[in-house]
Amino acid sequence: MKLTKFKNILFSILLLFVSQSIYSQSARIDSLKKEITKSTDDLQLIVLKNSLAYEFQQINPDTALLLAKEALVLSTKINDRKGQLNVLYTISLIYRHQGQRDSIQNYLQEAKRLAVELEDKFLLSKILNDYGTSFNGVTEKDSALHYFNTALQISKENGFLDQQFDILNDIGKNYKYNADYNQAENYFLQALDLQKEIGNKNYQAGILQNLGNNAGDANDLDKAIKYYEEALDLMETLQNNEGKAMILSLIAYHYMQKGYFPLSLEYYQKSLKFFEKLEYNGVIIQDLRGIGVVYEAMENYPKAMTYYQQILKIEEAGGKGGQTDIFNDIGRNYFLRAEYDML
Repeated sequence: MKLTKFKNILFSILLLFVSQSIYSQSARIDSLKKEITKSTDDLQLIVLKNSLAYEFQQINPDTALLLAKEALVLSTKINDRKGQLNVLYTISLIYRHQGQRDSIQNYLQEAKRLAVELEDKFLLSKILNDYGTSFNGVTEKDSALHYFNTALQISKENGFLDQQFDILNDIGKNYKYNADYNQAENYFLQALDLQKEIGNKNYQAGILQNLGNNAGDANDLDKAIKYYEEALDLMETLQNNEGKAMILSLIAYHYMQKGYFPLSLEYYQKSLKFFEKLEYNGVIIQDLRGIGVVYEAMENYPKAMTYYQQILKIEEAGGKGGQTDIFNDIGRNYFLRAEYDML
């Protein structure tokens, strides 16, 4: 089981409870569409189309880009500088989700020029931070940090606590990406302290997960588990079953890495129970695979096979017909059992 893929799946679950529901978003989209058809005011149309583009940025980027560029043309036509700034920033977000770095940076540069002109410090700090995140290569670490630190200074000077949190978190991620785990932990801890001041426990749990992931990447498994346990306590307080299941699965994985197999199985089973209720098949498969790997490490190969077979049934029921990873797991299991005729 690849840890990066595993953590990415779990992080996508984290977004489910941090963000608003798809139902709520659908209601906002319907409302904005109705308002657009009724509006005859150019300033209002710019705001409405930009807002609708923002809602569509991930679910329908082509439509989002069309709406945002219509709003940009209109804001330019009537010389609505604030409208232009907001639309340029929205377009950069759309390209960000598409991973088009040149387009991201071009629109952010134009947005930056307007933010400075309009003295919009809040949006300027967001623009500079986003520009920093657009540099994701090891050789570009210094460029990213320059923008991050400038954004952080503006946010501190103006008391933008939420924005300070985002920047500190992004700086931590940058250091983690560049394998500077001590510095990454330092910035994640600063973000955690700030979030305690703000009072959002969901985001505190997210930062604790980042701290755990960072410690795990640094091969400090005990520290990783410590941070995950703290995140788990918060999820218990929030009665957040998605969050609890996610953290339980991470703890299970790290106990497996430590060779504490009974504890690993205990946490995997707890996580699996939650995810089965939630019907999150992608993560159910990861947990089942984790349990199988643990039983293999304990040399209980038949038991491991029962979990691999469960994965195969889930994938076949979903029309996937079995994926390469699970066939590799089954093949490895037969090899370890010296049943070579089954390979």
